[in-house]
Amino acid sequence: MSFFRHGVPDGPGFPKVPVSPPIESFLSHAVGAAPLVAALCRDLGIPQLIDQEATWDEDRSILSPGERIMALIINLLCEERRPLYKLHDAFEKLDTELLFGEGIHADHLNDDCLGRGLDAFYEIGPSRILRQVALSLRIKEAMDLPFVHFDTTTRVLYGAYGFESPEDDDPLDSLFSGPPVLPPSPLGRRPVQPAYGHSKDHRPDLKQITIALAVDRHGLPLLGSIKDGNASDKVSNLETLEEILEFFPQELRDSLVYIADSALVSEKNLAWMSRENMRFISLLPGTFAANGEVREKAWDENAWEDLGALRDQKDAATYRASEQSTVIGELPYRLVVYHSSTLDKRKSRSLLSSVTQEKAALEKAARELTKTPFFCERDAQAAGEAFCRLKKSRFFPLSFTVETRSVKEPRPGRGRPKKGELLLETSVFHVNVTVGGVESSALDQERDRKSCFVLITNLPKETASARTILDEYKGQSSAEKVFGTIIKDPIVLDAFFLKKKERIEALGMVLLLAALVYMFIQYKMRQAKEPFDRPPRGMMTKPTTREVLQQLSHVTVHRINNGPRRLQISPRYQNGVDQILRWTGIDPRVYLVPSVREKGGKKTPDPTGRETDGGQAASHRPPPTPETSPPTKGDSRDALT
Repeated sequence: MSFFRHGVPDGPGFPKVPVSPPIESFLSHAVGAAPLVAALCRDLGIPQLIDQEATWDEDRSILSPGERIMALIINLLCEERRPLYKLHDAFEKLDTELLFGEGIHADHLNDDCLGRGLDAFYEIGPSRILRQVALSLRIKEAMDLPFVHFDTTTRVLYGAYGFESPEDDDPLDSLFSGPPVLPPSPLGRRPVQPAYGHSKDHRPDLKQITIALAVDRHGLPLLGSIKDGNASDKVSNLETLEEILEFFPQELRDSLVYIADSALVSEKNLAWMSRENMRFISLLPGTFAANGEVREKAWDENAWEDLGALRDQKDAATYRASEQSTVIGELPYRLVVYHSSTLDKRKSRSLLSSVTQEKAALEKAARELTKTPFFCERDAQAAGEAFCRLKKSRFFPLSFTVETRSVKEPRPGRGRPKKGELLLETSVFHVNVTVGGVESSALDQERDRKSCFVLITNLPKETASARTILDEYKGQSSAEKVFGTIIKDPIVLDAFFLKKKERIEALGMVLLLAALVYMFIQYKMRQAKEPFDRPPRGMMTKPTTREVLQQLSHVTVHRINNGPRRLQISPRYQNGVDQILRWTGIDPRVYLVPSVREKGGKKTPDPTGRETDGGQAASHRPPPTPETSPPTKGDSRDALT
């Protein structure tokens, strides 16, 4: 029997085994889109701006407030279904030194660190940071601002979040002293107040906050704020308009058209916009008498302008318009009545429900009338005619007949009738009402009228046609898409559960900053106007950020013995990853070289060969020279190394 002893084989022909075999340190991180998101945050100036505005101890802080907020944005966009209180677990699988700089580990991103980051973010006014980042982005990308779309949504909260009162206060005092008075905030403003209100999440049993957001046609956020749970949309619209006038430069305001839903239209808001020469487009609410008047007038005139379809799709709805006008609050406005060929499903269900209820009510009233006896045929005839006249319906024809019935008269006196005693009979008359079937012509006419809606604007016909107004109002869906893909998506952020109202407001604004980064990626990808390689489903003409994040999820970074990092990408995904980095303008070395951390305002050498001033992150745009050809699809070597 042969055996090994002291690394020397026993027997001829055996290879020599070293006594102490070398052990290599091998690290593998599925970084995905995290380096791209971190680079875009720095290019947009998010962490730099927060660090400049915030008050923090640079010598005692491992991570700056801006880096902590950036960590939250990375987690929101790149990590699905990971609670924020376990953020350090999410960053365990990421290369934190690559994202934040040498010496930064996942343990540094604990709950206390992130909580203090939210506190610092709230103190500097997070809505102001969003405005400045959005404005600098538009200036950097040379983007105009012809239309602004505003909308609100709600997010439910879990927890009490009530008005805390001292323990020694008598709870009965609140019954006589009115609502509690909030203590003054040391920052000169009070935090958002969770409250019950109209829940767009269909959870009226939970308190909520309101998120207000203004975006452009591409869905890029411009303004945003976190408001009380019972905030009025009418007030939110006016506050946003005032914010636009205060913050936006004059050249942007002159070309701006404000677009919002029907909550914008109130006499107070209309008067304010007229006084400030603010152009707008909105949906005229049904509470205004002019809404019904111009609809009836449009059908009576029957002078419709065919607009055709707004989209090049097989089942796209076609529209026609009727120009009208009205005066609200002594000010003239242009009203355009639109008729759609495709009835909205909600309106169709509502119409069917109302017709069904109307028939049930008619049949019930008819049964009650039938039970009523009449002792004169003329009275029965008059009752039937009155019923058909008063209950006349557009959808169901009514008819009646008078039926004669013989009934026995009550026996006079008390007791049972005697044997052989005959009871007198008399004739009474009953009205039998018949509710006919639904009139298809009347139902079709009502369906057409229900398919109409009225838009109100102060734009003249010479500068904005009826088709242009409708097309721009339909762009209101850009705000709804941001809500659906980021703000309301439970995969991005599920339940808000924080101890302080200040942190609730700060986290809501972090969510809006994440939405800005998310939509900016989509904007850059679509500006390329080239098909996006999306294996295994082929080319995509309008790539979304979700597709980008899924594509980058196949990117892995390897490192051996703390040596240089190398990327591992499947050959089938190399072309798509190259397109993403090239179209977003991000240097591929963000996946290979750790971010430079500045401290004390000194210049620190960048491992990529550049220098950066303290307090300003190095640009991740690719250097002008030299350019290297990207790896071709199917290349066996590591991509972008």
